[in-house]
Amino acid sequence: MVSFVCGNCQDVLKKNKVDSHCVGKCRDAWEFTCIDCNFTFEGFDYKSHNSCITEQEKYCGKLTNTKKPVHYPENSFVYRKKEFQLIIEKILKKNGSMNWKKLVKESIKEYMNNRIGDNIEDKILKWECLAAIPISYTTNESNMVSFKQSF
Repeated sequence: MVSFVCGNCQDVLKKNKVDSHCVGKCRDAWEFTCIDCNFTFEGFDYKSHNSCITEQEKYCGKLTNTKKPVHYPENSFVYRKKEFQLIIEKILKKNGSMNWKKLVKESIKEYMNNRIGDNIEDKILKWECLAAIPISYTTNESNMVSFKQSF
């Protein structure tokens, strides 16, 4: 459980005792500092602070072997796919159904107009654009791609 130091009287309190401390002993308390991460919370912001750094992280610092969450850079495939999906939807709403090759060319052209300075190979962009076309927009019998509203 997370513990805090009262900014007014310097008492150390467990999270579940902070409310009763404010009502009873220390009515002027407004700031609470977490003992583990040393972050100061104002007002009722401390309620959202449920977990903190571990002792190993606190005392070993860079030597800990904990895995960090993966953050995809803005230029990653995940972001480009979402952007391509929006572009494809916009083009198909405007033009109706299109041949998939023409759709890919227009989508890449639109993408490159929005992203000046991206040095991604055209071949990679084609594959990523094709991967961004929802399967429900395609048909087995033809090379046409058409917009279908999903509910």
